Amino acid sequence: MPQNPEAHIRAFSESDTKAVVELWTACDLTRPWNHPEKDIFRKQNMQPELFLVGVQNGRIVASVMAGFDGHRGWINYLASHPDYQKQGWGRRIMEAAEAELRKFDCPKINLQLRISNSTAQAFYRRIGYTEDAALSFGKRLEFDSTASRNSGGSGTGGGLIRNEWRPGDLGAIVQMHGLLYGQELGFDATFELSIAAALAEFAQTRNPHNRIWIVEKEGQVRGSLALESVSEQAAQLRWLLLHPDHRRQGLGRKLVTEALEFAQSSGHESVFLWTVDALQPAARLYQLLGFRVAEERSATVGGQQVTEQRYALNF
Repeated sequence: MPQNPEAHIRAFSESDTKAVVELWTACDLTRPWNHPEKDIFRKQNMQPELFLVGVQNGRIVASVMAGFDGHRGWINYLASHPDYQKQGWGRRIMEAAEAELRKFDCPKINLQLRISNSTAQAFYRRIGYTEDAALSFGKRLEFDSTASRNSGGSGTGGGLIRNEWRPGDLGAIVQMHGLLYGQELGFDATFELSIAAALAEFAQTRNPHNRIWIVEKEGQVRGSLALESVSEQAAQLRWLLLHPDHRRQGLGRKLVTEALEFAQSSGHESVFLWTVDALQPAARLYQLLGFRVAEERSATVGGQQVTEQRYALNF
C-alpha cells in the first residue's frame, strides 16, 4: 500500500456506524437475515478495541471485526471498498487485527466464508490462511429480522433449484450418495461406484425428455433428483436425495412434483422408481403423491441385503 499520511487504521467509533454500514453494503457483506446496526451495537459491548476501520483521506474504506473467545480468535466483516481494492487495505487491516489478537495470547484465528465466495477464499490463502477439515454449524439464539426467522437463522440464506449441469455437480452428487447412504444404511463403496457409472451415462445422454434437478445452497450441492425417459410411455425417477439439513421442509415433495409435471408435459403415461424398504420417509412421500408398490425383490446393494421396491404411478 502506498505511504500516505492520510491513510491509517484505528478503532471503530460510534460515529462511524453509517459509513461502515455503507461500506459493508458496497462490499456485499450485508444479508436480509443479519442486522448490521445490531451487530455493531453488540460489538461495542464486547471487545470494542478489536473492531477496526481503515481510513483514507477522511473516508472509511476498510473494516474488520475481530474477537477472542479464550480458545480461538475470530474474524468477521472484513471489507475493502471496491474503489480502494488492490491497494493493500485488506492485508494491512488483517495484519492489524492479528496484532491486536496476539495481545490476548490468541493461538489461532478462525473465520467462516460462504462457499460461493471464491474471491475471499483466494485472498485468505494469499495471506497464509488454510482451509480446516471442519464443518460449520450454527444455531440462531435471536432473530434480527423476519428474513432471519424465515430462513431458520442459518446465516447462509435459502437454496435454489436448477436444471443445468455445472462443473463439480456430478462428483458432488456421487459423493453425497456415497457418504449419506454409507452413514444411514451402511452401504459400502460399491454403491458409490454404481451411482457414478449410471449418473455419468445419464449426464452424457442428450434426451430432451430427461431432466436433472440440483439443489444448491451457497455454491454447494445439497440435493438431487433426475427423471430419465425409458420409453415413449414411461419415465423413471432416480437419485432423489437431500442433505439432512434440508429434509422435512417440503423440498422433496417439490422436487418430485416438478418431475411428475415434466414427465406429463413430455407425453409420458407413467412414472416408476426403485427404492429400498428401509427408506420409510421417502416411501411415505411417494405414497402421498399417488405411487403404489408394484414389485418387491431381494437384492444386494452396497454390500447389504435389502428389499428393493418398485413404485409406479399412472397418469
